[in-house]
Amino acid sequence: MKSTEYVTIVTKLYRKFLDLYAKYDKYTVLKSDLEDLNQIYNRGGFTKGYLFENPGKDLMSGELPKHQGILIGKVGGKTNKNGLIKINLEK
Repeated sequence: MKSTEYVTIVTKLYRKFLDLYAKYDKYTVLKSDLEDLNQIYNRGGFTKGYLFENPGKDLMSGELPKHQGILIGKVGGKTNKNGLIKINLEK
């Protein structure tokens, strides 16, 4: 039930880390890897899922029903021209 984009990125990263671990017995998750994951489908963070136990209702957030994405900027105010807004980009 996930998008093709989600499956593609997650599969690509799994393959990358499996290959790194097989070759070097370790791997490092880069900031860019986490950003890729956060840009696809994310409800505000990651969980351990069912890895260690059944988390029950705590597995998913009831407060964040939709995709959160990543912060690229903040509204800085509105301009006096044509009802436009000013956006301060962070990324």
